[in-house]
Amino acid sequence: MEFYVDDKKSTCDLAHHSNVKLSDLLEKTQSLQKLQAIFNSFVTEALATHCIVANYEKETLVLLTDSASWSTKIRFTTPELLKQLKTTKPFSDIKKIKCKIRPKENESVQIKKRKLMNISPENARMIKTMANTIKDERLRKSLLNLAND
Repeated sequence: MEFYVDDKKSTCDLAHHSNVKLSDLLEKTQSLQKLQAIFNSFVTEALATHCIVANYEKETLVLLTDSASWSTKIRFTTPELLKQLKTTKPFSDIKKIKCKIRPKENESVQIKKRKLMNISPENARMIKTMANTIKDERLRKSLLNLAND
């Protein structure tokens, strides 16, 4: 099957003429965008920027949040949110909200480096003394390393 792209055709036109699956995908995307707009009208702007409507089927709204804290905030507001969403036509049969965490792609997890703390000579001496009384070889070596660093 040959397929030529005409610059004047819209994506929707191409979808209807080329592939039913692509058409279904576009319809689902447009539906999710409408649901997102409705959802956003019931939550704070801050919450809306950290939450995406991923799916809605079988009376369950699936949301993606970019962190556990935003997911927790949604869980705390779920009863009130369900009441509000039920007042709109697309969500009239909603019974459940599921939250999944998906960090933003452009954000990397930052690991904070711990500052190494120096122990006093007296504490080092006490740790060495204690290490010499311990029978577990691995624990004794670990304590001696701690005292020597």
